[in-house]
Amino acid sequence: MKINNTGSLPNGWKELLEKNLRLPANYSDDLINHCLESAISYVEKHLKIAIVNKNVVETFVRNQKSFYLTFVPTSVSSLKINNEVQVADEDYTLYSNGFPSFIRLEKTFYADDILEIDYHVSASGNVNSEVKNAVIMLASLYFNNPEGIPHLDLKRINIHLKSIK
Repeated sequence: MKINNTGSLPNGWKELLEKNLRLPANYSDDLINHCLESAISYVEKHLKIAIVNKNVVETFVRNQKSFYLTFVPTSVSSLKINNEVQVADEDYTLYSNGFPSFIRLEKTFYADDILEIDYHVSASGNVNSEVKNAVIMLASLYFNNPEGIPHLDLKRINIHLKSIK
């Protein structure tokens, strides 16, 4: 799966992270942004929500007709088989009324074919405080542990994320 964030970081989250880390005003923005972007990406994948707008490309290698997507798409840019054949709009149906959303093809393709789905996801308008706190907590751990997050801390984050679902 390839994810390309097309939106900016949520307003005020960077400043909140800086306050949480008690950083001086002239500290490197690049490192703070990187920690925050990594934390947002981690939380988005675990909760299957979009905190920022993004384009997602998912690849499937299966002999089936329905393909479950990681996020709920706003729109589908393209469906390709073996990175060559463009699947026409009338040859698939997008079911995106809830989670999990999926795409259903009108016909099954061969087992060794690769289906690539390129779609856009819009950010969830209002992210609740539990999600925001999880992102800030994880970004702080990334910042304070550049060699890697300790196992017990990551386990604590994952337990917190499971309680949000």
